[in-house]
Amino acid sequence: MATLRSLANAAKMMEKIGELVKLRLIQTIESSQGNRFILDTNYQMKEVSGEK
Repeated sequence: MATLRSLANAAKMMEKIGELVKLRLIQTIESSQGNRFILDTNYQMKEVSGEK
């Protein structure tokens, strides 16, 4: 239960602070070996609504 709570809190923080998402991406790439990452330098964070 504590792990789920921690993940939920991290997700909420990442929604609010886009820079955290970038930092986490860099950490993931840094610790990865033998994988290829393609980064879109024109990427922009956008708020997405669940409504259609």
